[in-house]
Amino acid sequence: MSIQGISHVGLTVSDLNTSSEWYSTVLGWTQQMRGSTDTTTFAYGTLEDGTVLVLRQHAASAGEAFDETRCGLDHLSFTYAGRADLDELVERLAAAGTTWTPIRTTEYAHVVNFRDPDNTALEGTAAL
Repeated sequence: MSIQGISHVGLTVSDLNTSSEWYSTVLGWTQQMRGSTDTTTFAYGTLEDGTVLVLRQHAASAGEAFDETRCGLDHLSFTYAGRADLDELVERLAAAGTTWTPIRTTEYAHVVNFRDPDNTALEGTAAL
């Protein structure tokens, strides 16, 4: 058995339209299709690098914001080519009214942290 990669990332959102617009504006996500089942509405799309990101709004959602201290996802990190790309990301975050941490330099990368409309912890990194 050999894992070939990650097929897609699926995120639960509270408002599919709001999140679709935010991910498009901030991360360059392009919706490929939208659909629904008896219990969910979802949008399937790709990021600029081809990564598949599925946004899913569940009818039975508890409506609670994301909390990385609960079991499950801690954060999702995106790789960028360089510091200039992180500067552009910060411009997009500002235009979308999103808050972020200042870009900091660690021993391995430049890093900026931010959150989506449902408080999901996200990160942009660019290797040194």
